[in-house]
Amino acid sequence: NFTYENNRITRVDNYTNSEYITYEYDGDHLKSATVFYRNAIACTWAISYDGNKITKMTGTFYDTYKKEGAQLQLNPLSHLLPPNVCESIAQCEQKMADQRHTEETYTIALLLTWNGDNISKIVFTGDGEYLEFLLQYDDKNCPLYGLLGGIEDYLVNFTYGHPTFSKNNVTSIIMKDDDDADTICFAYQYDSDKYPVLQTLYEAYDPDDKQVFYFEY
Repeated sequence: NFTYENNRITRVDNYTNSEYITYEYDGDHLKSATVFYRNAIACTWAISYDGNKITKMTGTFYDTYKKEGAQLQLNPLSHLLPPNVCESIAQCEQKMADQRHTEETYTIALLLTWNGDNISKIVFTGDGEYLEFLLQYDDKNCPLYGLLGGIEDYLVNFTYGHPTFSKNNVTSIIMKDDDDADTICFAYQYDSDKYPVLQTLYEAYDPDDKQVFYFEY
C-alpha cells in the first residue's frame, strides 16, 4: 500500500510482514527513510546532500526485529542503488549484526561520488567493514532515472544495472573489499529513443554465463 502527500510518496506498507517505510523531505530533498517493524523502528537512513546530489547516507540499525528472528523485506536502498550493490551491503550488515548482541545498535555509512549525473563510486564503511564500488556507464537513457517508489525487492531485481539516481545505464560495477575484487558487466540493445530494450548481464570471470532481461515501454 502506498501513501502520498503533495504528489510525493510518504509511506509504503508491507502488511504481510508487519513492516512499513516512511519518507521525510526537506523542501525538494528526501531527508530520511525509516523502516518500522511491528510499529517499532528497525532502521533509519539519514541523507546528506551537496547541492542537489546525495553524497552520504547514514544507516542506523536497531534490535527491534532481530530479537524475534524476523527478516525485513522492505529496503529503501533497493530503489536507489543497483541490487548488486545492495546485496553486498546487506551481507556486510548481516555480518556486523551477527557479531553483536541483539540489544546493540550499529551504524553504517555510504559515501557517494558523482561524475556528472551518474554515481561513479560508492564506499561502504561501518565497524571495521569496508566495500568499494566503481561504476561505469553508457551515454543512453536510464529508464528508471528519478524513480523512487515502494516496489519490493523481487520486483526490481530485473534492473540489476539501474541505480535510479543515475541518468545513464551502468555498463560495469567493480566491487572491492579488503581481499578481493569482482566485476559485473552489462551490455545493451537500444530503441530509437536511446532506451534499453535488452540487457545482458555477466561476470567478467565467466562471460559465457549470462542473464538476459527485456524491457517494454
